Amino acid sequence: MLKIEKQKLVNFLDKIKMGNNVIEVLFNFTGKGLEINTIDKSKIALIKAILKKESFKEYEEIGEIGIQNLQEIIAILKSFNNEINIQKKENLLVISENKYKLETELVSSEFIETVPEAPNLNFNEKAEINSNDINLFIKNMSINNMFSFNIETINKKIILSNKGKYKFTNEIDSEMTIGGFKGSYGILLKDIMLAFNDKIIFNMNKDEKEGYPLQIYEKTLDSVISIILAPIISKE
Repeated sequence: MLKIEKQKLVNFLDKIKMGNNVIEVLFNFTGKGLEINTIDKSKIALIKAILKKESFKEYEEIGEIGIQNLQEIIAILKSFNNEINIQKKENLLVISENKYKLETELVSSEFIETVPEAPNLNFNEKAEINSNDINLFIKNMSINNMFSFNIETINKKIILSNKGKYKFTNEIDSEMTIGGFKGSYGILLKDIMLAFNDKIIFNMNKDEKEGYPLQIYEKTLDSVISIILAPIISKE
């Protein structure tokens, strides 16, 4: 059986779902903790994440659990008050708290889409930002119905801007940043950044032949999350 504070699990899963862009997912309770490797429904973001076993009050390796609808599971978890128990009983997932209990049928892992291996990427640019530094920018740019993100780096700064009717720019200090990167990304990046509430690392590759992939990386006491996002390809 597993035992964990509800909010720790909810916070972790909220970062994985990227808005409502991750539906089916395979939970894998390994010797390290809850490991999740998945892809968004538009197939432009690869997610690799772990909620460390030390985050659980009680932990055991119960193996794989197929989740057919991640949003529904998160909504159900939020209905619990605090500390929850999680059990795998044959083909059932059982979540309980005191006298309150949920039972739902598991989905076989063979029915969950196979996630491709993350590419072997070399990053040559980095920026560290605090999620609080971009909240206003994201809130304001969201007034646009359709938009895309631009990311540019100069010496010790990262510049975020958007395309759309209302164009905003946010310049953020980043001591580790060298400069020379430019990339454009879709609306999914907004959903990713909104879910993070700590320091975020952007790892980038400045080489055109690599296609300007972006890695969004967060490491906390409880979890490690890596999301590799494909850029918008210009048709020009």
